[in-house]
Amino acid sequence: MNIVAGLEPFDSGTVTMHGEDIVGPGPERGVIFQQYALFPWMSVQKILNMVLNSLQRKMKKQAKQENIQKVKRKN
Repeated sequence: MNIVAGLEPFDSGTVTMHGEDIVGPGPERGVIFQQYALFPWMSVQKILNMVLNSLQRKMKKQAKQENIQKVKRKN
């Protein structure tokens, strides 16, 4: 997961997403760490909202909520 998120280098081959090589971190993908020490006082929904607010400032509130609901349904 760290390689796909662009957080760690890989030894060989390529890693692509939608036909584009992944060479480092990007706002179109990420990892939400599940360690208790990060934000134990926040719900997953609040953490996702915080991430979307920092990465997608121009996205409307309704669209952010729809994306959060999609993530919640997948889990």
